[in-house]
Amino acid sequence: MDIAILGEYRYFGQESSPDRLEILNNTSGTWPDLLSIPPHIAPVPDRPQSSLFPPIVDGVVPGSVKQAPAPQGYDVELVVSKSRVTWAQGTILRKVLDYNSEAGTVTQALFVWFADNTTTPHVTPISQDEPKDASQQSRRQALVVILRGVAKIYFHNGETHSVSLPFRVHKAWAMDLGLLIEIPYDKNSGMPPFYSILDPLEEFATVNMVPAPSSSRIQDTEVHNTLKHISCMDPLHSIAVTVDVVQKRFRVWKYMSTMPRPTAVEMEPNTHFLEISSDIKFPSPDARVFGAHAVDGSYVFCVFSKTRKKVDCYMIGNEIAALWTKPAADAISLQATRPNLLDVLVLPLPNQDPGLLLWTGYAAEFFSCKAKVEKIIQLKDAVQDRVSLVLRTGVIMRAQLSFMARSSLVREALDALSYALPIDLLQMVKHRFLQLEFSQDSQYADVRSPREWDNLVTTLLSLISIDLASSTEKPAPESDWDVFLNSDMHRHLGGHPSFRGSTLLPLPSINPFIDMIHKSRQLAALHSNTPPTSSLDHFLQFIITTLHLLLEDRKINIATCREGDPTPLLMLLCHLSGKTTWIDFYARYDTSNIHLSETFVPPDHGHPPPDLFKWISSIVSRSPAQATEPFPTLTSLRKERDPTQTVFMRLEFPPCEQTNKITKLFTTLMLDIDGEQAVVRALASDDFSNTFLDQLPFGVSLPLREAIWKCRRNPSPDLGPKALSFIGRNDLAELKSIKQPGHYITLPSRRATKLDVHSLCKDVVNTGEEGDLETSGTEITDSEVTNLRFGADKRVAETQRMLQSSSILEISAPDDMDLSEEDVRAAHQDLLRRLAQRTLALSVGRAILTFGTLASNLPQKYPVPLITLSAKLTPSHGVTEFDVSTIGGEHALDWPQFHNGVAAGLRISPNSTDVKGSWVIYNRPTTLDSTHAGFLLALGLTGHLRVLSASQLYRYLTAEHEMTSTGLLLGLACAHRGTMDRTTTKQLALRIPGLLPPEAAPLNLSLLDQISCVLGVGLLYMETSNRGMAEVMLSEIGRIPQGHELQECHSLAAGFALGFVTLTQGNRQTELNDMKIVEVLMGHMPGSSYRSGVGRGSSGASVALGLMYLRTNDVLIADKLRVPDTQFDLDYFTPDALTLRVICRCLVLWDNVVPTKRWILSQVPRYLKSSTGGPPVSETSRQSYYAILAGCCFALGLRFAGSSNETAFECIIHYVDMFRDLGRNADGSYEGSITKSAIRRCLDISVVAAAMVVAGSGRIDFMRRLRTLHRKTAGDISYGSHMAYHMALGLLFVGGGGYTLGTSPSCVATLLCSFYPRFPTSPSDNRAHLQAFRHLWVLALEPRCLVTRETHTGACCSVPVRIHLKAAYYQSQIQIGLDRRGSVTDDWIRSWQSQGPTFGAPSPVVPRSHDPSIVLKDEVLETMTPCLLPELSLISKIEVLGPRYWPITLDMSAGQFGRTRLWRILKARSMAVIRHLGHLSYADDPLGTRGVLARPFPKLLDGDMGESQTPKGNMAQRIEQILRDQFHRDRANMQQLLGPGGSGENSASYGEDFCGIFLQDPQVTAFANYLCRAPNRGKALHSRSLPLDDEQDKARAVFFTEVLYECLTADKVEALGVHVWLFDIANRLETLDMLSMQTIWELRIVRNYYDTQRRLKVDGQERDASGQPVFATKATDEDGSETLVKVGRIYELFAKITKKVEGHLEL
Repeated sequence: MDIAILGEYRYFGQESSPDRLEILNNTSGTWPDLLSIPPHIAPVPDRPQSSLFPPIVDGVVPGSVKQAPAPQGYDVELVVSKSRVTWAQGTILRKVLDYNSEAGTVTQALFVWFADNTTTPHVTPISQDEPKDASQQSRRQALVVILRGVAKIYFHNGETHSVSLPFRVHKAWAMDLGLLIEIPYDKNSGMPPFYSILDPLEEFATVNMVPAPSSSRIQDTEVHNTLKHISCMDPLHSIAVTVDVVQKRFRVWKYMSTMPRPTAVEMEPNTHFLEISSDIKFPSPDARVFGAHAVDGSYVFCVFSKTRKKVDCYMIGNEIAALWTKPAADAISLQATRPNLLDVLVLPLPNQDPGLLLWTGYAAEFFSCKAKVEKIIQLKDAVQDRVSLVLRTGVIMRAQLSFMARSSLVREALDALSYALPIDLLQMVKHRFLQLEFSQDSQYADVRSPREWDNLVTTLLSLISIDLASSTEKPAPESDWDVFLNSDMHRHLGGHPSFRGSTLLPLPSINPFIDMIHKSRQLAALHSNTPPTSSLDHFLQFIITTLHLLLEDRKINIATCREGDPTPLLMLLCHLSGKTTWIDFYARYDTSNIHLSETFVPPDHGHPPPDLFKWISSIVSRSPAQATEPFPTLTSLRKERDPTQTVFMRLEFPPCEQTNKITKLFTTLMLDIDGEQAVVRALASDDFSNTFLDQLPFGVSLPLREAIWKCRRNPSPDLGPKALSFIGRNDLAELKSIKQPGHYITLPSRRATKLDVHSLCKDVVNTGEEGDLETSGTEITDSEVTNLRFGADKRVAETQRMLQSSSILEISAPDDMDLSEEDVRAAHQDLLRRLAQRTLALSVGRAILTFGTLASNLPQKYPVPLITLSAKLTPSHGVTEFDVSTIGGEHALDWPQFHNGVAAGLRISPNSTDVKGSWVIYNRPTTLDSTHAGFLLALGLTGHLRVLSASQLYRYLTAEHEMTSTGLLLGLACAHRGTMDRTTTKQLALRIPGLLPPEAAPLNLSLLDQISCVLGVGLLYMETSNRGMAEVMLSEIGRIPQGHELQECHSLAAGFALGFVTLTQGNRQTELNDMKIVEVLMGHMPGSSYRSGVGRGSSGASVALGLMYLRTNDVLIADKLRVPDTQFDLDYFTPDALTLRVICRCLVLWDNVVPTKRWILSQVPRYLKSSTGGPPVSETSRQSYYAILAGCCFALGLRFAGSSNETAFECIIHYVDMFRDLGRNADGSYEGSITKSAIRRCLDISVVAAAMVVAGSGRIDFMRRLRTLHRKTAGDISYGSHMAYHMALGLLFVGGGGYTLGTSPSCVATLLCSFYPRFPTSPSDNRAHLQAFRHLWVLALEPRCLVTRETHTGACCSVPVRIHLKAAYYQSQIQIGLDRRGSVTDDWIRSWQSQGPTFGAPSPVVPRSHDPSIVLKDEVLETMTPCLLPELSLISKIEVLGPRYWPITLDMSAGQFGRTRLWRILKARSMAVIRHLGHLSYADDPLGTRGVLARPFPKLLDGDMGESQTPKGNMAQRIEQILRDQFHRDRANMQQLLGPGGSGENSASYGEDFCGIFLQDPQVTAFANYLCRAPNRGKALHSRSLPLDDEQDKARAVFFTEVLYECLTADKVEALGVHVWLFDIANRLETLDMLSMQTIWELRIVRNYYDTQRRLKVDGQERDASGQPVFATKATDEDGSETLVKVGRIYELFAKITKKVEGHLEL
């Protein structure tokens, strides 16, 4: 065999002189005279070190994968020169790394595979204490550069790491996973010799070395080992070879790696070396070790000693055994003859062998590779099948030893022969074939064929005794025409359909195998020295059976059946063995070889050859109760040949795998009781690819496709996600999968466009243009859900308009001619001041509206809209600038700017992956401001602030910007809520005096930072009951002395923090029980026995007590929070304190909160009511009365938050209207103005409460009320009132309608903190409540919007769903009715059920007087998606309804998995649904007038409608007219699908419109265009019809149009190809010779299968008294409603063939 010379190897950047290039240009596959190169041109000794590595595709390999074929391409090259590393591939420079600035010399550079934590698949979580095997870990490749003291790691995606090296490095090694470091040998150091690292984010760990039990060495021998070889990326063998430097012996180890445990305190060893017993002496210090593979794929290692000039090979088993020894000048391993297996290339000593020696894994057999070995001195840099040859002149040549068969038939035949022959004979066959195929010797010129298969046949025949007297002479052709007729081209192309016609070219008249036999005799003569024992005659029967099974396997695969033809060889071998029955079998299948059987004797009566088609036909004719014989396999053949054989060849792909799969599938399909479901499970396994069915003949694949189609219509509950996806039910696969939602959905393709400078300029944010929504901050980028929910009107657009703060308002200003210019200017400024109060409050509501509506494609410079306080006064005053000094100066804009930054940051979705620490720093302004502080808080609320590193956080905090510190620290606490993160705790504790050591010096800390950190600690330790934090927060409530401006704010923050830490833990036995928290809190409240007087800490104490006993229904604690019983005690409470007290009491008595007026009025003491039950007369009492009502409304809002409970909303909205009317009718006295201000605060509270109930619902009636309040800009409306109104407006469309509020304890706590019922009076007011806390509503959001997406497009769609609610929910609704009416009546229940249930009341409360006989079963809600769901704990199951979509059910009662899966689906906004063919979505066809059943369908596709398959009448004509109008807007897209000939209104038929609208599959569109179109005489040039006459063309079009209609309406598009196959068979009936035996067998398989199905169906039907089936099965089969194809078509076609055959026999 000849070695191919690729050319000279020059490392990247090396130049070559012109006289040298002239010699080297002649190096393409031949050996140049390289010895003539002048010595002075030879490479200099100090040339850079270069090494080569295999080509790289993407640098990522998934875990637990088999070895795949190596990627093709240029070798990867690393060139190391002192402190410089060059990474190149071919002529492409990947990276240049220069470490001159680091004053470091590169020790080594290599590629290493590390654990990939970025693409870890979603799998079932395992215990954290269980170590994970590294072989199951996904891995990615990185370049590792070893410097002094540090290792630099560079991944392909640009990620870099630096790992400290606390030791000197002797050498680095790449393991199967991870990096192994060997330190220099020092017997006095006592350090372990090896360290490993599997993940660059971990630290180096010691390698655990376990000696062999029989080892007699000293205990600490591992410190004396130095590594010589380690295998890499071999999933079956992980071998390391070390040298004991003391005892001069080799030691062989098996190594394995385990991922470090995430909870381990100390770093444990993650790599383990297990020694294999061996006794191999170390030959010399210059010995080199490398690995290879034996013939069975087992790992061997070779030791080459340059001193001894020998290479030794050792087999690795339970013990190490010597395999062979060979004298050699050098040796190396590479992939030459076997894929993914290493052979050994040996450079012989001078004057020993004429060429290189190649060992292919068997015994000690080598064969020679032609090369000028006298010129070669070294072999190096082996990569796959390429190696570098170092010549004596110093020139390095790159050579290739590619001795692998390229033909799949040859590869499969050689693999199959491994079952028929012993290994020694098989190796001889392979060696002789490789020499014939790849040798360039002239002696093989007359024998070699250009086709690999012919060469293999020649090789086999040369080893078989052939005695045919008639074939000893090779007759010469008489003319050129005879040469052509006898050629291979004519023999293989003569039967091509292109040559079908009235006359056929004659086939060769001589036996084509005479030439092959003649060549085989010549090849045998070349190997005349082969011993007689090498003959294959004794194994001829096994060879024939093996090749026959291979032929059967290739016949069943249409992708390989055309490549090569082993039939002539089999016929000849059968003749030699006397299997004449088999010859007749081959002649019947292949009529082109019928002449070969004419010289053979008549068939004998031996057993027939195995026929796979016959076997399939037989098994589909049997019932499950009947037995069947298994089809022969190669494994059974090998056992028959040699039952004692234990060593087998390792094969990349087992031969005849297609046959094994087919027999397994049909056995499962026909013999299993649940055959159809079982065969689907088998098809969905890893052994079957998606193209498996497409590679089968139609007759064989049809029963399998039938099973898939039936399972798709009625899938079994036991099918897994993979099986469901395989049958086309990705909607069900999404529900059962543990993968991320959307895994089985085809996302909408986003075409990547190249942006030029003009496109980039268009994207620049224009902040100065008036009314530009793109820069207003109100845009909803991901608007699919919003458009589907609210796209029918302008409610969202109107809300966006009201919440804009960046546009210049245009208002009409009164122009009084009597006023002076200064008075007019003052009037205008007063008007602008009132407008500014509203504008500055808009950002808080805008943040709620646009939350999470920007999921991806974040701009590099994130835009934040401006707050514009100027206005354009009409008619003639132009734009007037606002004087901010009227509201407190520029300082008054700090908090509005802060809210503006929060609103901008909250647009980024919590699911976005584009937020990186570098991106945040890039958006940091040069001078920190309030806007960026709010932006940081927003990132913390959405969890993105965790991407900031410690150094980046330090830069922010050391800037000492008060607002930035407030936003950053509070954001960190939100991002780590409930985790007790130690790093965040340290940052917060530094700013809380109570958490500092007693001896610590007092710090000059901002009180705003202290307040935010106090609440941050509560968030960080939420629901943990941490005693230490509870003690500190309890002391913080009263720490700030009286009189300080922020004393109440600090006390409230501490109260909230204490409530967060002890949330719902009041009645539980915890470590806090001895702290007497209740007594201490009561001491801060007015009117208690512990303290008298009004205290500023009362609000914090009330909140802490309410949250601590949330939902406990503790009456004793509730009594402590009750409204004062007397008018005297009432004087200690302000209206705001009364409101908060009522709210906190309702938090405790959570289950007693009922949305009725009766319950609200029952919370008001009697002394505060008039004689008629209304408000009292005195102004002071009226203020308290209204405050209690507002507190009850707020409690209702918390109790029914996000429920859309109609009763609760109506109850609250009643008081909203009442407070609004009271505010209008208030008198103008001083006391009346105070009461009006109190009523205004109550209105603010009740508006927010109503918004909490209907959050995310987009109710239009409530929006109209809010729009009225938005327009009010009177002077008595404060900044806080505007904030409340616009927060309510934002809540109405929270997250664009994709979110709502939750009522879990943590959600209730954060809602109370966010919507705390005391709003600021001015933009800079923080006295009672820090304005930064107004954004904690984010922590209470729940993505309960059910969004359905079509699996084939990924687009959102509207789907009818039925939501089943649990009975407990209805019991709570009965409680509401009982409290309202006093008793439950059947009429009330029926009226309530007829109106439809509403969401809410998650906890069942059965009243004592409730009749136990009244029991409500599960009821349902029917609505359209996207829709808001009730709380998940209330749902029992969700159903998707038809008829347009496949029905699916998500059962929530099946266990925790259903609820968890639904939650993940809601977060991803992706519930998969599949639309039936023939239907449009509800958005495109709301009335259902464009579906398949609502319109006529033609019998053929032409320019005219023609006859329809549905009756036409006036209604049909009207529908057609409607369709024409509807299709007009889609006509342009239709023409692109229909192609030429589609212009004009009447050019395309409605059938084509049907295909274009209802289908996205281009294959089906092509089916309609090419096969369903009748000839068009007017457009003959553009006709796409088949070349038939008009009648045949019309018949064809009618047939395929009928098939198209049938397949589309029955959801069986996969049957289109089957009907094309049937139509082709029917056309070939005119010439019976055109029908092959295989085609007839395929039809027989299909007929037998449907006969069996009909028989089984009849056997299982109900029968009448006479024994006949109740209904006729034949009718249901023939109409195609229950089968993939109409069975009648199969029977009719088979009858025609039978009749044709009978007529042919009569002739």
